[in-house]
Amino acid sequence: MDPARPRTLGVLPAALFVAVAVSVETAHGAPVMPPAPARLAGPVSAFLLRSLEAALEEASRKLSDPRCVGVFSEFSGQDGRPLARALSAQGISGAEYLSRLVFLDGAATKPCASDRILAWTTPGSRGVFLCGWRFAQEARRDPGLGSIILIHEEFHSLGLGENPPSSAEITARISARCGR
Repeated sequence: MDPARPRTLGVLPAALFVAVAVSVETAHGAPVMPPAPARLAGPVSAFLLRSLEAALEEASRKLSDPRCVGVFSEFSGQDGRPLARALSAQGISGAEYLSRLVFLDGAATKPCASDRILAWTTPGSRGVFLCGWRFAQEARRDPGLGSIILIHEEFHSLGLGENPPSSAEITARISARCGR
């Protein structure tokens, strides 16, 4: 095996659950949601899996903070409804919705050919493509950034289009509300 190449775990089940069943509290005393389970489809490297798990854990922590949750009211889907209403119509929280997304290694997809893209999805899709090694490296280097990327893609999954708002604006507003 080439040591420079990520080890492939093979085809994983459509739902690989790696949640921690420990409840902790934030400084404000509010319970923190357990990390969203990493739902992966297709072959992925162990490095990508570990990076995704860390980013999901951080995103779940952020989504337990009411200030962060408020950002769902600042954006509307292509149908004109605020993303917060799309969640409430399903009777779930942002953290729960995130746990229902399925992640794939999209390194070979056309959008991932751009060095500026770390993940992508289409509005309304529950499948999120991670740009392989590049997403994994950035998410491991900066778990806060990894979590913001996942929340950003969650917004698109809930129906948010792009341009307008720009990708940079979406990320900046999530960072401002949820912290980095």
